[in-house]
Parts: sequence; structure tokens; C-alpha cells
Amino acid sequence: WIRVYRWFARNTLLPDGRHLVFTGRQGFLWGWLFAYAAGQQICEQLIGGSAGSIAWILAALFIVAALTRWFWSHLEFSDGSPTQPMSFRAFANWQALELLSCVTFVGWAWVHARFYRWICEKQSSPELRFTWGASGLQVLWRTVVFVASCLLILTLPWAMVWFHRWLIETVEVTRLADDRSPYPMQDPNAQPIA
Repeated sequence: WIRVYRWFARNTLLPDGRHLVFTGRQGFLWGWLFAYAAGQQICEQLIGGSAGSIAWILAALFIVAALTRWFWSHLEFSDGSPTQPMSFRAFANWQALELLSCVTFVGWAWVHARFYRWICEKQSSPELRFTWGASGLQVLWRTVVFVASCLLILTLPWAMVWFHRWLIETVEVTRLADDRSPYPMQDPNAQPIA
């Protein structure tokens, strides 16, 4: 996954010519993935029954929130300036809201869309504004198609690329009017200097 995160960051080009850099290390990720895998077994074996399931759900929320925050906290701009920090508590609250929204069968898609908008709002800076422009309905139908196409092992890689490319392409980056910015807007039609 670290390679995927680095590829994602390296291929995200901002309007001012910078790109993202992912600085996370594999060691941290392995620990949390082990905790995720072992947590379910521990909760079921030690606690058991519905109490064990509830304990596992709460532990999984904590782990997913920690991993999501870890990913965003290790993104930097290519000039070395960090992205905006976000609190663990806020991530945990979003994970809990997503879990509760699953009761509605389709409401999770609207919560997920709002979660992406929240992340983009938090990453906006005085120079750049990030917005996520998809609706809950778009999240819902694309997720249904993604899951259906993953049922066939052969189509799994293409489905993952299609879905994640859409997630990334839905983010709009707008440079705010700031003449003091050290990053001049690059003209997309400009010819390279020979």
C-alpha cells in the first residue's frame, strides 16, 4: 500500500506546478494492519457473543481512523510544506457516523461524500482550495458497480483503477487570488524552454 500511496501523491499535480509527496513508512502500517487482523480474533475469543462484536466494531473504528489520519498526516507538498493537520477525534467521529449510516442501507454514500468534502476543506490553505465535487448518488452507483466488478477476479485490477481514479479526479484544486504566492500559476499551454 505504501507504493500505491506514493504513486497517488506523485501523480497528483496541483495548479501551481507542485505535486504531493507521501512520507509514510511501512513499519507503522504493518503494526496497525496486524492490530486490525488480531483485534477481531481477540474480541471474539475473549469477549464472545454480541459484546465481542460490538467491541470489535469499536476497535475497528479506532484503527481505521488512526490509519486514515496517518495517511493524511504524511502528505506534503513537493516544496516541503506540510498539508493541514487534522485531529484524530474528528476522524473517529466521521468513522462512527459512517458506521451508523450503514443502517439506512444507502445513506452511507452521502455520509462518505460529505467526509471527502470535509477532508478537502481541511486541506485547503490560503493559496489553494480543494473541493470534492461528487454527490452521494455518484458515490453509491460507482461503489455498486465497483463491488459487482470485483466479484470477477479478472476485472478486479481494472475496477480498482477505475474507482480510485474517479475518486482522485473528483477533487478540484483552485488557486486563490494571492499575488504574494511564491508559486506562480503555470500556463498549461506554455512550451518548455529548450
